[in-house]
Amino acid sequence: MGGAFRIFCDELLGGATDFAARWRTQPTFELSLKLLRQWEASAAQLQPGNHYTPVDGFATLLGLEGLYTLQSPGPAHSCPSSLVDPWGLAWN
Repeated sequence: MGGAFRIFCDELLGGATDFAARWRTQPTFELSLKLLRQWEASAAQLQPGNHYTPVDGFATLLGLEGLYTLQSPGPAHSCPSSLVDPWGLAWN
């Protein structure tokens, strides 16, 4: 995610920065680029109710499917806070 953020900043600022330069030779750079492109594709289609689409896309790219379950929002006391974060993800 850090690499994707750096690439995003460089692209947003139109070449005025080169935050990603240090990571271009790293083995994770291509994955960072894929994560950013995945975000761009999903962000363009975000609508109420499909805000977890980017989470699923990232999980697929990272091979993390099945390691989390999306939870419906409920009362704060319905699940221990250690299992559900404020964004509605429960870690398996």
